[in-house]
Amino acid sequence: MSEVLSEIPSEIPSEIPSEIPSEIPSEIPSEIPSEIRTQIELYFQKNMSFLDTGFSFDNFVTDLKLPKNRVSKTINHEMDNNFYNLLAEKRIEVAKKLLRENKEKLKIEALCRQCGFVSKSSFNIHFKKHVGMTPSQFQRRSIK
Repeated sequence: MSEVLSEIPSEIPSEIPSEIPSEIPSEIPSEIPSEIRTQIELYFQKNMSFLDTGFSFDNFVTDLKLPKNRVSKTINHEMDNNFYNLLAEKRIEVAKKLLRENKEKLKIEALCRQCGFVSKSSFNIHFKKHVGMTPSQFQRRSIK
């Protein structure tokens, strides 16, 4: 037993912190989310894979090559949104562009699938939420 005690150092280092934080802060430095936000915005401008009906958050972070938690925190806190609402907004922007550019009447059912929505009802709900009118109403105003 004396052999074991002789291996223990006799002096305790004097630089032991008196208080150890109970948890590691989850805050991300402010410059990092801004860079991530820029990458998110550029993604939606340059990449059209978000228009696929099966597109998911996992697809998104894989394409961005960024950690899920950082992308989620950026969307939730800095952009004051959530992924699926952001996705719907971006899809609706594409739908509005298509409706404005086509002077012929487009079939709403075809348009909703082209913009990544699985159902016409879901498309109409999101369109009205983000634009303030139905796709048909928007289309009538755009054709005039």
